[in-house]
Amino acid sequence: MMEVKVKGLDEAIDNLKSLQNKLRELEGKHKISLDELMTKEFMKKHTKYDNFNEFVINSNLVPEDTVKITKEMFADIPDEDFDKYIRDNTDFQSWKDMLQTSTNEYAKRKLGL
Repeated sequence: MMEVKVKGLDEAIDNLKSLQNKLRELEGKHKISLDELMTKEFMKKHTKYDNFNEFVINSNLVPEDTVKITKEMFADIPDEDFDKYIRDNTDFQSWKDMLQTSTNEYAKRKLGL
């Protein structure tokens, strides 16, 4: 029988503990801004816009002279109209799909994956 020595287990255990701590931090409900979810990278990957604010302003679903989208403005956009805009201008079928994907990517970033 051959004897084999395995190295690096301490480092692997430390990495697993770190991941476990990060998972605990993500557990439960959190308030996360749309800017944290809809990062520049996310928006460039899934739309022709550089940021979420620009994306929404160009939807023509907010007042014409809008420079910065507020929570109130965003809440006033009819769901059906925003879903259609998303279908026509992203690779998502709805706001729910886009939000879920951005949330998943946010979690992966927080976990260091």
